[in-house]
Amino acid sequence: MQQFNYHSHTSRCKHADLDMCDEEYIKEYIQMGFKKIAFTDHCPQKNKIDQRTRMRMDYDQKFEYFESIKKLKKKYADQIEIEVGYEVEYLPNDEDNLRELKEE
Repeated sequence: MQQFNYHSHTSRCKHADLDMCDEEYIKEYIQMGFKKIAFTDHCPQKNKIDQRTRMRMDYDQKFEYFESIKKLKKKYADQIEIEVGYEVEYLPNDEDNLRELKEE
């Protein structure tokens, strides 16, 4: 069994398990024997271009997302390696938003 998962979403993306908080995901991965995980919620959009519902976090959640995972990364550093980023889809007319997110 692989001991990593680089494609985990949080409840913010609206299509993961909405009943689990970030820490519950980490505890579950530890229990399953994972050594490394990466949270990769779909990137938020400043101007809504992607009209699909239940696809991505709201733009105002991006700082809370990174702060939450950063705190948990420190808390569980002796048990599991945790990374955080975005899953990015190219959408026409969203290039400025993507550049801004990358710079942050």
